[in-house]
Amino acid sequence: MQVLIASISLALGCLVPDIVLAGPSWSEWERANSVAHEGDWLVIRQPDEGFCYIKQSYDADPSKIVMLMKKDRVPYLVTPFFHGVEGDVSYQVDSQPLRLVQESKATQVPIALSGEVVPEMEKGTRLRVRVKPKGKPTLEQIFSLRGFSAASKRLGSDTCRKKVPDQS
Repeated sequence: MQVLIASISLALGCLVPDIVLAGPSWSEWERANSVAHEGDWLVIRQPDEGFCYIKQSYDADPSKIVMLMKKDRVPYLVTPFFHGVEGDVSYQVDSQPLRLVQESKATQVPIALSGEVVPEMEKGTRLRVRVKPKGKPTLEQIFSLRGFSAASKRLGSDTCRKKVPDQS
């Protein structure tokens, strides 16, 4: 019976693309320059610049995709794939319509998602992103949207408009 269960699990694992589920983690610099932590999002003020951005990072696992957004309300993906990605990048908030970044635009770093997805992200619970790193199998990563709405509202705050000298 255990052999049968193990065989079924192995077979299913071959049919389903790699799914990366991870809790966010941030670098020491990101934490030191943060002005707020909202759910799974950090609001980071760029020293000497007078602007903030929100970010979901995975400093503890540099093989994961990072997502960030500035006041322009365009979400960006920063991939860790040295050779880039091939094919379209697909993304979807919960059960909302599937969106694509065409391959020609997916080669730009960072990869810009449509700003039209932001209202869905503010109401949603997760964003699923699918990419195909060059020479590797398709990867699916799920970003938690817990705290995204609150974090994005902070981008226009007075705190984010002040220039603060870099402390390092």
